[in-house]
Amino acid sequence: MERLLLRRGLSWRKFADLAGYTPGWLSKIKHGTPPSVDFARRCDELLEARGTLLALVGSNVPRPAELPAAVAGFVGRRGHLDQLDALLAKLHRPGASRIAVIEGAPGVGKTALALRWAHDVSHRFPDGQLFVDLGGFSHDRFPAAPEDVLEELLLALGSPVDVGPLDLTRRAALLRSMLADREVLLVLDNAADSDQVQPLLPGSGCCFVVVTSRRSLPALAVRTHGERLDVGRLTDAEGEELLREALGKARLDADPSAQKGLTELVRRCGHLPLALRIAAEHLITDPLLSVGDLVRHLDEENNRLDVLALDDQVAVRTVFSWSYRRLADEERRVLRLISTLKCTEITTAAVAVLAAVEYEQAQQLLYSLVCAHMLEHLGGDRYRLHELLGLFAAERVEQEDDRAQLAAATARLEQWSALDRLPTHC
Repeated sequence: MERLLLRRGLSWRKFADLAGYTPGWLSKIKHGTPPSVDFARRCDELLEARGTLLALVGSNVPRPAELPAAVAGFVGRRGHLDQLDALLAKLHRPGASRIAVIEGAPGVGKTALALRWAHDVSHRFPDGQLFVDLGGFSHDRFPAAPEDVLEELLLALGSPVDVGPLDLTRRAALLRSMLADREVLLVLDNAADSDQVQPLLPGSGCCFVVVTSRRSLPALAVRTHGERLDVGRLTDAEGEELLREALGKARLDADPSAQKGLTELVRRCGHLPLALRIAAEHLITDPLLSVGDLVRHLDEENNRLDVLALDDQVAVRTVFSWSYRRLADEERRVLRLISTLKCTEITTAAVAVLAAVEYEQAQQLLYSLVCAHMLEHLGGDRYRLHELLGLFAAERVEQEDDRAQLAAATARLEQWSALDRLPTHC
């Protein structure tokens, strides 16, 4: 095409005007984005190429197989895997749910679960598997725009129509048309919210969609009759199994402290898979570091988040920060205030007193923090902050809060607790 343009004395910008495409879209084609059949046909006509450009595009698009590698040593989550299997077993029934929404706190292993299951059932989707990181929570970019994701998906499926000129509505309609007669597994990872996901969903057919998000997506579940899977902490046994798989028998047999220390290590890591894998990597990297030594390092709360890091990006503190910055200002303030307490649990009334807000506002703030999986709802009017998130929030207190205001908040709560006689929780 470059030669044909040169022969006719046309620049890419002039050709864009002539063909009715934006310069940005042509730039993508120039730098490697696969052209569609429709685009090649239009170029053939304008450049009088006698079908040569159309022939180069061809019609054989490879079957997409985009799933990243599954996490090695995946353990636990049997109940969630069974739930996904049950959904898939009903895929061909009229009215069956075709969407699973995996939700949970940062670092809890949502993507690992989605990919483990997706690889296990990939043979059930002969027309391919698609994977997109929606960038809902990330250190270096904003959430992906649905129209850009649709372009990526349509190109992967070999769209016969040029996607560039189409708006969001038309791209979404084209995706539904292309998936209507196909059996494709679509994994939408790291979603920001329901509105980001909605345009990306198939309309019918035998496709299945797995969405992962750090936020609860009730609106998506209601609109699509999707099944929500809430992924929580690992049990003691599952955490120990993860460590044994990661470390190997020889490493554990050589460490006299391992037999009694693994359970304590799981607990110091808050039963969080990311923290456990980082801890295991420290033990693998330093053969002289014992499980007991690492537990003692993690006993120092001021040091714990520093230890649970491999670098700036593979760190518990970092993944927490991506969720923290997506909270509203008042949600962040309440999270920090809760972290200053020594209570094992907290109630709505206590939060209202602590934050000096009305009871109804405290209810809404707690609901928002639970939806963001930055706070655990224990049932009834009982809430708990994960211990590692509590350490992270306490660090933010030192950076963001005024000591006089903190002292006033604590005094209000102490006075209220004394009056209400609530010694064991707030």
